Amino acid sequence: MTNKQVRTRRDIIQALRELLNTTPFENITTKQICTTALVHHSTFYRYFTDKYDLLSALITELCAQFDGKMSEATAMAERISLIVQSNRVIFKNITASHAMYYELIQIISKLLRESAQNTPAANDDILIKLIKNSPHPEIASYSFAGMLVGVLVKWTEDPSTAQPARLKQFIEDVLNDLSNLA
Repeated sequence: MTNKQVRTRRDIIQALRELLNTTPFENITTKQICTTALVHHSTFYRYFTDKYDLLSALITELCAQFDGKMSEATAMAERISLIVQSNRVIFKNITASHAMYYELIQIISKLLRESAQNTPAANDDILIKLIKNSPHPEIASYSFAGMLVGVLVKWTEDPSTAQPARLKQFIEDVLNDLSNLA
């Protein structure tokens, strides 16, 4: 991609991020995204197939922001809780409709599979090990994504149920229990 293409793609992703700070995802239109990004709708479709594809790119970007700031030994549970905590309003607006549940599971499942494929075998993260050691890594990543989205939905509905430390601890406890079963 050229520098201009990189900037345009980044501007479109940033537009969705800005809109999600004030508006539930289900209420955001492609037209609003284009207006906020200052691009024509044909430009939008050169980069993304639809707003769900854009959402996937945004979540991937949110996750990538923490990759450089954490060591490989940093547990996935800690990464997840930091990503969610740092982008609480965005996730609240993504999960405002339970219709987004399936889309979010698809996106997170893909990210988990990619992370498991790209993480060295020596990594001791429980979630990565469970996915790597599963005879069906695609189903395992989908199952863990479902659990994580369920926790995310519950947390955004009632934040008192999981402050960041409790959210991280809950995810770690579940993964440790699953690891002991394996």
